[in-house]
Amino acid sequence: MADRLFRFGVMAAWARDGAHWAAQARRAEELGYATLLTPDTSGTAMPAAALAAAAGATTTLRVGTFVLSAATRPAELAGYVGIVRKAAGERFDDLELCTQVHVVGDEVPGWLSGQMGIDPAAMANSAAIAKLSGTPREMADTLARRRDELGVSYVSVSSPFIEEFAPVAELLTGH
Repeated sequence: MADRLFRFGVMAAWARDGAHWAAQARRAEELGYATLLTPDTSGTAMPAAALAAAAGATTTLRVGTFVLSAATRPAELAGYVGIVRKAAGERFDDLELCTQVHVVGDEVPGWLSGQMGIDPAAMANSAAIAKLSGTPREMADTLARRRDELGVSYVSVSSPFIEEFAPVAELLTGH
C-alpha cells in the first residue's frame, strides 16, 4: 500500500457565520489541504450551503460531505446518491477509505466528551486511531505505518487542529 499517495482533508462542522466559514476554507487551501468536508447532522449547517460557500471562497479545494444523515432526510439522500451515481458513472464504485484524526497533540479538548461520548483523559491515555501525538515526524511515521498496514491514505483532521497538523501533511505530501 505504500505506493498510494497521501491526501489530507479538513472536517469542519462549525462556523460563526458565512464569512468565518469562507475564511476557514481559504486557510485550509493555503495550508495545502486537498478537501474540506462537513457533516450532515442535526446540529450543523446544511452541507450544500456550507460547501457552496467554501467552494466559492477557494479555487483548488475540493469539497464534500463527511457523513450524510439518511435518518433525517432519507428521500433527499436517495435522490442525491442517484444523481451522483449517474454523474460519476464507473467512478462511483471506486470508493476511498478515509480516517478521521480528531486530536493532534497530547491535549484532548473537553468538547470532545460531548461530541464523541468519550472521556478526554481516557482518550489522551489510549492508542486511539483518532488521536496523533508526538513530533510532526513521529506523526508522519505513524500515518505511513497505518497506510501500509490498513491501506488508508486519505486522512481528514478536525478543523481546530489544521494548523498543528499542517507540518505532518507537508512531510507526507511535500507541499
